[in-house]
Amino acid sequence: MKTGKFLLLIITGTLLLHSCSKEINLEQLNQFNQKVLFQYEYINYAWGRQHNGWFADSTGVIYTYNLPTGWNFCNVNETLTEEQMESNISKCVNTGVYYSQNDLFSAYTLFKAAESGSVSDPVHEMCDAGARIYSCFIYNPTDKTYKKVLLKEIGDWKIENNSNAAKNIVKVMESISNELITHQKL
Repeated sequence: MKTGKFLLLIITGTLLLHSCSKEINLEQLNQFNQKVLFQYEYINYAWGRQHNGWFADSTGVIYTYNLPTGWNFCNVNETLTEEQMESNISKCVNTGVYYSQNDLFSAYTLFKAAESGSVSDPVHEMCDAGARIYSCFIYNPTDKTYKKVLLKEIGDWKIENNSNAAKNIVKVMESISNELITHQKL
């Protein structure tokens, strides 16, 4: 009787381990090489000051912000230092919403391809709508900077990164936004 239970336990454990093979492994997690992955940002100064959005980090934590003071915007090279990024994150609120590290890692592997994508010329579409900006970041450990990669901007102007990688990353980001809306965090 005990042998049968032990055998059943081994079979169940083996099946359980096999079924989890698509989960992120420690080796993949260590390949993130950066804390901050994405940023969604809404900026509009037409009818009062509006500046809000969210960040996703490599652990799956989603942080939101609304009218932060002392915010660090990217420089002309579209970069932030690690200290500036940490300062921005310190002005955010941990939403308690976590996103799948598997999905984040899948999107992260597309960052370099998105960086190489061609970006459309701006097309004027609206007035006083502001800008909804989807971006990912590529961390450079040598100079400790985050390079912002524009994926999509909509609002007064429409600008799109035409790479398939960028489009796929935006889908993940839209899923995160929907998750935040569902949990009334955005």
